[in-house]
Amino acid sequence: MSRHRHPALFLLAVLTVLSWAGAAFPSADVPNATDVADSTATHKLDAYPYVFFTPETKIAFGGGGTYTWRYAGEDPDLAPNSFMAAITFTQRKQMIIAFTPEIYTKNRKWLLNGYLGYYHYPDKFWGIGNDTPDAAEEDFEPRYGVLEAYSQRVIKGGLMAGLAAYLMDYQTYEVPPGGTLDGGDVPGSKGGLASGLGLMVTYDTRHPRFSAHRGNYLQVKSLMFRKALGSDYHFTRTTIDLRHYKPLGNTVVLAMQGYAQFTRGIVPFYMMPLLGGKYAMRGYFYGRFRDNEMITGQAELRYPLWKRFRGVAFAGAGSVAPSMDQFTWNGFKPSMGLGLRYIFDVKENIILRMDFGFGENGNNGLYIMINEAF
Repeated sequence: MSRHRHPALFLLAVLTVLSWAGAAFPSADVPNATDVADSTATHKLDAYPYVFFTPETKIAFGGGGTYTWRYAGEDPDLAPNSFMAAITFTQRKQMIIAFTPEIYTKNRKWLLNGYLGYYHYPDKFWGIGNDTPDAAEEDFEPRYGVLEAYSQRVIKGGLMAGLAAYLMDYQTYEVPPGGTLDGGDVPGSKGGLASGLGLMVTYDTRHPRFSAHRGNYLQVKSLMFRKALGSDYHFTRTTIDLRHYKPLGNTVVLAMQGYAQFTRGIVPFYMMPLLGGKYAMRGYFYGRFRDNEMITGQAELRYPLWKRFRGVAFAGAGSVAPSMDQFTWNGFKPSMGLGLRYIFDVKENIILRMDFGFGENGNNGLYIMINEAF
């Protein structure tokens, strides 16, 4: 692979996105005050420290900021434009720098959003497949940059469609000598650039947006990674995310999600669907199982306890496979657990969550995060 071109391509992509984001910001000057409303627009700037815990990071801490604004005369109940930035350090000596813009045009006809991140992220690898043994665990140390950019046209009633772009520049710096990754037989074990373009459709009627009580969310996204786009790998990746939120009476909510990823071609191991983590299949380390295809499903019952405290019970199942025809019912692994919630922002329905999830063969995990898993 011609690795010398990767940093230049990534820097070019970063500059392009930052220029695009800067052009989309309103031209009004941002005052020094943290919360200002005037006759032309509203602006708000917040800064905050944070702490969280997951099996992948252990204790994590950092700081971030969010700048939000609305154009003049906009309905205050509409989602604002926002730009978030954060830096995170973890007990496992990881570092994450992240930027997340979400910008509507003034007429609300287009939504421009994305993600830009840099990771120094010591991680674990158990091999590829649905039945890799615990003894196959390897520690390795990658560093990588990620760029996601989405442009969607608002059609009607929560329906949007548009273009998607994805770029990952992945470098593996330390792998165990003599291990699976060291052998070079695993696609992507020497790193490389994955660059893709594609299409996406989103249907979103959730209310409220965070920790929804009712509504639906559906997103289908398909990207083609090709050498003509600068990618070192030739493959296609399709993601389907389907959610439904149903109120049961005035205070209980049943939330359900189906999530699947399908790939075709030569897929680097770091771009394969990864089972586990803080959002789906809680109780399994994120990436404990990986392969070309993944199907997961989960349901969560959310109910009141006392004042701002709420309880959660969740259960799900998931599996990975090399191809669709190799999924079996016996291959689906269980995930279940209990959680506690505290609503600290009643207006926006933002919650602090603590979940304990567990799966088969002793897999389990504690998660302390902001907002619901889905």
